Amino acid sequence: SRSQIGRNRAEHVVRDGMEGYKFGVCSRDLFMYFGLMLAALAFLVVGGRVLKRSPHIAYAIVGIVPMGVDGMGQLLGLWESTNIMRAATGLIAGATVGFYIVMLLYEILKGR
Repeated sequence: SRSQIGRNRAEHVVRDGMEGYKFGVCSRDLFMYFGLMLAALAFLVVGGRVLKRSPHIAYAIVGIVPMGVDGMGQLLGLWESTNIMRAATGLIAGATVGFYIVMLLYEILKGR
């Protein structure tokens, strides 16, 4: 019937009696993007004056480890990650990676 058109589409979700649509990314991804943006803005405000060279790569690895541990623990079924945990680990990883990307671009463009 016409009332059922669109009811079985993949993006339409019915859960716990509520209807809605899937979001394109999970909370970890969303906060990772937000962290990338915050790191870029923070670097633009203070980065060029404060830092003379890139920090050691170990800091980047330390920033990504919480997201990796949380993701692997969830994948292996050790625990169920909450949205707050996903947001926190995504923000940390996004800010770390974003800072290194902007710092790398800064050093490349400064060398011109």
